Amino acid sequence: MSLDQLQGGKWKNWPCIQPASFFCSAKERNITLVKLNRTWEEAQDYCRSHHTDLASILSERDQYHAFWESEDAQSSHVWLGLRLSLVTGSWFWVNREPRGLGWEILW
Repeated sequence: MSLDQLQGGKWKNWPCIQPASFFCSAKERNITLVKLNRTWEEAQDYCRSHHTDLASILSERDQYHAFWESEDAQSSHVWLGLRLSLVTGSWFWVNREPRGLGWEILW
């Protein structure tokens, strides 16, 4: 899942093979913009090696922070740690955080 800077920070199901900047999260729940363009899986590998994982956006505060930080990205989309289960068809955070915000705020 990506945050779309061109659509006012709304989330978008973007092809995972498209390189984009990404947000990593640290143990203290801070999110960090990484200004490297990587596929979703490459971004996840990078975050797991250098931080904790791809970022979870669990509050409106996180959403606004991510939106403003994404202005410095090297791409129009920024990867987040939300993934679609091919088995159940539902979305989940890769770090197993609860889904958080109501989707109507983010789509």
